[in-house]
Amino acid sequence: MTYTPELGDIFLCDSNRLGAKIIKFLQEAPTIWIWIYRQIRGTQQICRYYHAGMFVSPSYIVEQQGKVQQVKADKIYSRDIIIYRNEKLSPFEKRLLTKRVAEDIGKGFDVVLIIGKTLTWLTGIKWFAVILGKLSKNEEICITRISKWYRGICDFGLENWNLATTKNVDTWCGNHINGWEIVYENK
Repeated sequence: MTYTPELGDIFLCDSNRLGAKIIKFLQEAPTIWIWIYRQIRGTQQICRYYHAGMFVSPSYIVEQQGKVQQVKADKIYSRDIIIYRNEKLSPFEKRLLTKRVAEDIGKGFDVVLIIGKTLTWLTGIKWFAVILGKLSKNEEICITRISKWYRGICDFGLENWNLATTKNVDTWCGNHINGWEIVYENK
């Protein structure tokens, strides 16, 4: 398959490092109670990816590694990765994505949102992630940042962008809802 990156292409990638495994485990279900229920019933699905980013040109991606940064895209192709494209992006939506990404370059990682997501996972109360995410203002984690950039264009089936996980974005795009398609995959 020949792949030519376009602005707005979202990549999700994996790693076998311990931190990545923990992040994926916490994204398998929205709460520990749902995780336990699914484990008992044997219906638990795994989370395939721990990290997300977006292409801003054929040669560059924007990802969050501590801070949001633009880096050469060639570094990601050797990873376990899947790249989704929304075929329905209009020129206006592409300009909007470009503006939103540019505004976030240099912004940091959100420890407060991680605490909110963890509290939501442990208690089942989704408002921890939403409220603590709003309190932390301009800080995000990689996948919520992607969801925030796409707000108004695609909601990934979520009522709030702070609730985004790599698992629910992967599931949404993988089901090809609203024009999403897999344009590249390396396992």
